[in-house]
Amino acid sequence: MFGIKKLIMGLTIGLLVGLWAGVNIGYDQPIWSNPFEAPALTEKAKDVAADVRTISM
Repeated sequence: MFGIKKLIMGLTIGLLVGLWAGVNIGYDQPIWSNPFEAPALTEKAKDVAADVRTISM
């Protein structure tokens, strides 16, 4: 029983950490930053400007 409990706890913790890191990778943020923090207005403006620059070329 103790082995199954450790396995379930390990899988749960691994899933949560993997989800946290995966969301940050998807948003092009550092892996250990807060994935729920809204980006600053300056960061949004930089992203939009970069997108416009690549589209216009």
